[in-house]
Amino acid sequence: MFAKYIPSWVVVRLGVAALLLSLLLSCTLQNVPQPPAAVADTPVPAPTTIQASPEALPAVTEQGPSSWTIGLLDEPSNILPFSPDGRAAAPVVEALFPAPVLGLSYAFTTTGVLETLPTPANGDVSIAPVSGFLDATGQFTLTETTQPTTTEQLTVTFHWNKNLRWADGEPVTAADSVFAFDLFGQVQAPQEAEVILAMVEHYAQVDEFTTRAVLKPGRVDPNYVQAAWPPLPRHQLAELPPEEALARLKQQPLGYGPFTFGEQVPDEQIVLVRNDYWPDAPSLPEQLVFRFFASAEELRSAVTSGEVDVGVLERVPQELYPYLDQDQQSGAATVTYLPGPVYEHLDLNLADERLQDVRVRQALAYALDRESMSAALFGAKVQPLHSWILPEQSAFYAGDEQLVRYPYDPAKAQALLDEAGLTDRNGDGVRDLPNDQPFTLSVLTTDTPLRTALAQRIVDNWTAVGIQAETEAQPIDQMYSPTGPLYRRTFQTALFGWVAMVDPGGLPLWSCNAVPIQENGYTGNNFGGWCFEAAEWPLRRANSVLDQRVRAQEYLKQQRLWTREVPAIPLLQRPVAILQHAPIQGLAPDPLAPLTWNVASWRREP
Repeated sequence: MFAKYIPSWVVVRLGVAALLLSLLLSCTLQNVPQPPAAVADTPVPAPTTIQASPEALPAVTEQGPSSWTIGLLDEPSNILPFSPDGRAAAPVVEALFPAPVLGLSYAFTTTGVLETLPTPANGDVSIAPVSGFLDATGQFTLTETTQPTTTEQLTVTFHWNKNLRWADGEPVTAADSVFAFDLFGQVQAPQEAEVILAMVEHYAQVDEFTTRAVLKPGRVDPNYVQAAWPPLPRHQLAELPPEEALARLKQQPLGYGPFTFGEQVPDEQIVLVRNDYWPDAPSLPEQLVFRFFASAEELRSAVTSGEVDVGVLERVPQELYPYLDQDQQSGAATVTYLPGPVYEHLDLNLADERLQDVRVRQALAYALDRESMSAALFGAKVQPLHSWILPEQSAFYAGDEQLVRYPYDPAKAQALLDEAGLTDRNGDGVRDLPNDQPFTLSVLTTDTPLRTALAQRIVDNWTAVGIQAETEAQPIDQMYSPTGPLYRRTFQTALFGWVAMVDPGGLPLWSCNAVPIQENGYTGNNFGGWCFEAAEWPLRRANSVLDQRVRAQEYLKQQRLWTREVPAIPLLQRPVAILQHAPIQGLAPDPLAPLTWNVASWRREP
């Protein structure tokens, strides 16, 4: 038996909640820290977050295979846009409803659903000043108060592909996108949809194939492209009440992508059938079958036997890595590893006096043998992290040479602890606090196999430098509860996962306003309580300008301070494994994009 790891909904929930909070944080126009003394700039290359559209609508015409079979671990209950099942549903959703704007290689791109991505350079993005007032909470309002102010407002125009058709032959139009936006606004929308709804003040049709989004005043948001709302079939649903319309579409989804819904056999498979109105439909297979497996080992066996063409393991049990390596060496399967967007880290609670000395925090980082953790738990498929921004987020990652790094160095860890006055004064092998009590630390985490194994290795490393450490494992719902130890900040150190997105963001993690306290209803993801104005100012600027070069410089300043101060310790990304029975031409696995993002381009090797 192979162990199952923490479900994806946990890290997705935290990530989406962070985005929702960032909408509030970036709109607050008062109590913003003043710019600190400048941190010396280092030249960075001009980054590009918005990429040219890939060839997702192939121009070739040839007979495709009769079917593709894709193996997955988790069966989604919802395969509509903004599915609450997140990454579990994404491969199916993308084949039915290709994202107008897709996160690919940590950049925004279009799959061909839009004619182009809007940018200030092509005239589809404009910024205009708007006058108003500040309310009592510092939020912009048009209601008159005693505090007049001026801010900026972003307008974004989207041009939709005129050649797209629903699987019943009806054209996909701007009206379908606006209908879907209005529909989600009238129901209890999934959190991912709420993020965009909260960002947009007005979304409307300009002409048959053009929509326009006006963001809320003050929302000069680098993620503005996400306001392009995925269409829903207005011609089928317009006469139905909102909840009934979504319930009907959930039962029988009508797609505008290369495939549409065929049938679902619960606990077994979902079958999509070819959309005969898709450009170059004859090159597509007749069916796209998603099969669901109870364990990673069962999925692996189905790939090696040829029952499944390609499988996705978002969670790879540690004992499976040698078998996958053997499959790769023997030719039983082609195995590709990607550093996934979910990554493990330790939050350090700065409300605890023991952790307020930066030398102690640095020592804790130096004491961790993260390479051994990777070898033991992740098959040595990933490298230790040095920042809260991932190396794959290359437009904004500061670069290893720009950061304070903490390689495994127990001698340096012990020297720092000695310097901080934490020495073993009674010879029992445990360092003592100034009051002669032992220096103890607990590692709070979830009671899942991966986390408990990782936490135990952390405890062992800290014990080796004289810290009396222990693990504290809690059920997932208890740890992440609004009244639990994270949001109430009753932990010392906490091990859990973050999920990376295209844009680093960062305000919900590191701003002063994001520290969960009674005054803000215990909201925010700054669980460690790091409130450092010199780092917050560049972070706010990085989240409120569109110039990518400026944003990269501001993130560089913030990461330098963050790695020096160590409010948290980044550990490792979770590997994602892609298993192919035989090589597939055109298959392009990506850490962020669903496997099927370019399924229309797949071909069997001759």
